[in-house]
Amino acid sequence: MSLSEKLSLTDGTQVPCVHLPAEADLGDIHPWAASLESAIELAREGKASAFLYFVENASQIKSVRDDLKTAYKDKVTFWLCYPRKPYFGTDLSSEKSLKLMKKAGMKGRREEILDERWACIYFAKRKTK
Repeated sequence: MSLSEKLSLTDGTQVPCVHLPAEADLGDIHPWAASLESAIELAREGKASAFLYFVENASQIKSVRDDLKTAYKDKVTFWLCYPRKPYFGTDLSSEKSLKLMKKAGMKGRREEILDERWACIYFAKRKTK
């Protein structure tokens, strides 16, 4: 299964990536370097099925989670990508990343491995009836 299939991204389209590190191997995904604002707008307009946001530590999550919460409330889907231990001396894990995002009212839906160094968590607010 390709990485774009694992992440439920539209095949063959460019995916907005915020803070994309050079060493991340995205396989068949066509990354497009973007600011958070433009990534949210592209996903909101349906030009991208989701965006990827890369962080290296807990303080980076804390500094951006209010902006991500706004996107989440607007039903914009995104993947929060974080380094797997021991890479980059990170203080993050799946559990800690989920806990930090939950404090802002966001619930992770699914986890995937991007490559040997990076993992990610999918955030999408469920539609209410």
